[in-house]
Amino acid sequence: MQLNISCSEELTDELARFSGRYTVQPDSLSNFDVHLENHQIEALQWINLCENMEPFGGILADDKGLGSTCTIICWLLLKKLENRHSTHSNYAGETLIVCPKAILTQWVDEIRAVAGDQLRVYEYIGKNRDINNISNADIVITTYRVVTYDAKKETNPLNLKWRRLILDEAQAIRNTNAECSKAICALNSHFRWAVTGDPIQNNEKDFMALLGFLCRGQLRKDKRLCLRRTMSDVHSTEQIQKFPTLNEFSIEVELNVQERILYDKVRNKLDRQVQRRSMIHLVRVQRLQQLCSHPYLIRSMGIIKREQYEGEGYFDYSNTSDDNVLSLRNPIFDRASPSTKILKASEIIDRCILQNKEKIIVVSHWKELLEILKEYLNTGSRELRIMTLTSSNTQDTIKNFNESDEPCVLLLTLGLAKSGLNLYGANSLLVMDSHWNPHLKPQSAIYRMDQRNRNVSVYQLVCKDTVDGTIQQVQQNKLNLAFQVLRASAISTIRRVIKYFQSLWL
Repeated sequence: MQLNISCSEELTDELARFSGRYTVQPDSLSNFDVHLENHQIEALQWINLCENMEPFGGILADDKGLGSTCTIICWLLLKKLENRHSTHSNYAGETLIVCPKAILTQWVDEIRAVAGDQLRVYEYIGKNRDINNISNADIVITTYRVVTYDAKKETNPLNLKWRRLILDEAQAIRNTNAECSKAICALNSHFRWAVTGDPIQNNEKDFMALLGFLCRGQLRKDKRLCLRRTMSDVHSTEQIQKFPTLNEFSIEVELNVQERILYDKVRNKLDRQVQRRSMIHLVRVQRLQQLCSHPYLIRSMGIIKREQYEGEGYFDYSNTSDDNVLSLRNPIFDRASPSTKILKASEIIDRCILQNKEKIIVVSHWKELLEILKEYLNTGSRELRIMTLTSSNTQDTIKNFNESDEPCVLLLTLGLAKSGLNLYGANSLLVMDSHWNPHLKPQSAIYRMDQRNRNVSVYQLVCKDTVDGTIQQVQQNKLNLAFQVLRASAISTIRRVIKYFQSLWL
């Protein structure tokens, strides 16, 4: 299938009238064996503009799932074809891509799907990695961990003159004092690109860190340097012809009587510890979240007495004293005793798998909670296929999950879910516990342009009158902050880029 760009001709003409040398022409894209949507073609125009002006790069901050990886690969292929007759290069390396380990293979597969054998890739990872093997590579791809490790060597193998440096999931360098950020910023390249769907996680400093990388420490606020389109932006302007429908459900869960008694007692004790400054507030929030998910997760806390569980028949539920409730003899701490959240999750999974014959992903902060859920799902007469995604089996599990037609459950932690995974094989996602950062959207793993299913459902479990509600308020506050910062610091359409350039010379 050839690239269809007819819907973007007006935009192309407008850019051509402004400056032909800064425009990606239709004939340069016509031989691509890939379909690009309007917003991706706009991004190519923007990338071309940015690479022709200082600081020679930008921040592509489109929402996850909008095809930024494909856009970047198309740009690299365009430049390769453009320079195919050149026999001399001033650079020791062409393009260095740095990404999380979990999605490195995903990048390699996408490059092959888009460019075939036109772009040669060298994976600079593992103990046997050798920088001398990059001489014929158009793209060298590695991880943040490898860059950080090599920077500590007496002679850094990556300390070359690169033509182009591209960071995927670029929020990894938001802490400018971290070794990773320092190692990345020390790399030498002419063009620099930061690709992230989460440009702001905590505050404006996150975004400024990306600008610092881009501008090589010489901070400058310039709307031209950041292109940001959200799912709703692209969907509402009909820039994508076919896009899955997202249905989001916030499911309120009522703690049972024993869970409520335990929650109130633990909350009161933690509040006193925070007041005495013997515990930081973030830890308090985390412990209460764990309690809401399953009390077993807080069994090792100092306020829980280490008394032996003797069985439910030996516990006096009428005794609500701290000594009785906050003790491991309380059956509520038993791993095999399902919490209210576990029961609700099981109900949703049964409906998706057994009734609707669908595939569903379950995400949680805590690996241990996923293990408890798996144990519970394996009880009784259910026959469920359950897969667990870990950092050691990522690519094989993703491939099996996406390509299988059999209904199944995929369990993964939020740490993996937020790393840009493509799990288009599922059309349902269950989030067991909220994250305070609203930009860490696990739904981006299934709510994407290449989603096979037309309807995507996301279920968020929220315990009523608990810390879960507080976290949702924090999420909203952070969304408001990000909106204000990005509205002042980013562009959302290429037309604003054109106006910016016109203002420089007219």
